[in-house]
Formats: sequence, structure tokens, C-alpha cells
Amino acid sequence: MAILTYTTDDKARIILPKGFANSTVLIEQVSDTELRVRKARVIAEDDLPFLEESMAPLSDRDRDAFLAILENPPAPNDALRHLLSGHVTPQPMDFKERSNSVGTTDLVSLTWPEFFAVVKRERHGRLMHERLKVVAATRQLFGQAAHFSDLEYAERRKIAGLVKNARPDFLLFGSMQAVGLFKQAIKENNKGISLALDEIPLDGAITHDHYQKFTNRFLKAFKHSGMALASRLLAMKRPDTFVCVNNENREGLFQALRLSPSRDAETYWQVIEKIRSCVWWNAPAPAVGDEREVWRARAAFLDAHFYTGVGMSPVQGTKQPG
Repeated sequence: MAILTYTTDDKARIILPKGFANSTVLIEQVSDTELRVRKARVIAEDDLPFLEESMAPLSDRDRDAFLAILENPPAPNDALRHLLSGHVTPQPMDFKERSNSVGTTDLVSLTWPEFFAVVKRERHGRLMHERLKVVAATRQLFGQAAHFSDLEYAERRKIAGLVKNARPDFLLFGSMQAVGLFKQAIKENNKGISLALDEIPLDGAITHDHYQKFTNRFLKAFKHSGMALASRLLAMKRPDTFVCVNNENREGLFQALRLSPSRDAETYWQVIEKIRSCVWWNAPAPAVGDEREVWRARAAFLDAHFYTGVGMSPVQGTKQPG
């Protein structure tokens, strides 16, 4: 097309040719005197292919090479030998780090004020209020519909930990974005997930029978479902009783409870039973304020004690780990 000459207004705005109407554009600043404006093709997040669809199996040669390395690993390099020699200067641990690194006695015997103090100064930023907003939002969603399947798709994604760049940050208490089959099940409104959640009451005592009925339904709901996904949904429906267990908190939590970090349903129930034996869990509810709201979600807030910070999405107003 012919070169057109425009004059920008006092806010540096111009009107593009008609062919750019209702388009998303990319603007690239080449230099102080040159910009390039191109139309962009936008693909909805839910239409992107799953990672599993593009993964190719290893060739026979690569498989054999990988197994050979596992059988006969190479000698450690200088950096690894230095690390294994123990010449690393230990850093003093604060209260929370001590509670993460020792056994079940410390976690079980924590008083409620000690537990709440850790939540308030979570190591990866002051996230307590952001976490409380997530708990409040998901509690409201569960309260407004008779069944999980009655919620809108966007609402189900929030509860499932699949929404990124949102406020509040629904990836707190466990991001499930990497699990394509779970994303697909939520998108398709899998009835098995909803029926499983129906087995967990919104209030009152939760028994092993409730939990067993939930797992019987959930673990059959879709291919490769598992307890990490189940624990996210359980923690969102009943944060007073359940904690989301995933790769970012599993090691510290299981070490503190002196449990083998298994991923099966019965081991997860052992986690819940040990949590319900803790001093802080059995403490009476505080009278008012944020402390009371944390108490109402106290099992889920174990994530604040053991979360490593890996993969955390930025939260406005907090400094993220480097």
C-alpha cells in the first residue's frame, strides 16, 4: 500500500487503516523513529494443545542410553564433590524452618499462636491476606451451587487451581495447570468429579466413610486422576480439614508427620488423621478477625508452613523469591 502520513494527537494516538479494525495488534519499537504494527493471531488458552499431545516417546537407543546412565552414573564433578564434602556454611534456622526440618513432635505440639505466627510471616511474601481471599472466594462458590457441576466453567477452573494471572491468586494452595487431563475434565464438566465432591459435606464432621466415598468416585472420574488433584479440590471445599499436597510442599509436610511420601489415597487419609491430632488444630476458634478466618481454614494453611515457592505466580504487592 502507499505510504500514508498521519499526525498524532497530544497523547501520541493515530487511527490505523480500516483493515486493522477490531484486531489485536503487536507493536514493535524498532528505533526512536520507527514502529512496526502487525496483526496478532490470538488463541484462547483452552484451545491450546496439551503438552501430552506433543510428547514423543524415547527411541530404543535413547531409552537404553538413559537406563545405562541410571545404572552407571558418571563420577561427580568438582562442584558436586565440594557440596558433598559438607563445606557449606550452615545458616541459622528460624522457628518455621525448625518446624519444617524436624519430626512430628514439633508439628503436633505447636500451639495455635505459634501456628498463626508462621502463617503471618510466610517466607515467600506476606501472602496471608491473598490466601484468605482465595478461601473466601471458593467458599462462596461452593455455597452458591448445589453441585460443583452447576458452576460456570470459569468458576470451576478457579476452584480447581487452573486460573492464572487472576486476583485473588487461585494458584495458591496448589497450581494444577500442568495436568492436561485434569484441565480437560474440568472443561468438559466431568460428572464424576462433581459426584465425588458431593460426598464431602460443607460443614460438620468429616468421617473416613465420607472420604472413602469421595476417593472411590474421584479416582475413577477420568484417566490418570490422582490424590494431588483430589487434595486440591478437598482443600478448597473443606480447608479446615484438608490440605493440598503437591510437589511444592510434599517433602516438608511428610517429613514433619514422619510419613513416607506416598501418593495413594490411604496415606493421604493418614495425613489428615495426624493433622487432626495436632494441638493447633484442636485449639478453640479465635474470636474475630483474620486469625479466626485462618483458623477456619487451618489445615489448608499448612501450605504456608511447607510451601517451597517453586512456580509461584506473582502476587501484587509482594516480593517473590528470586
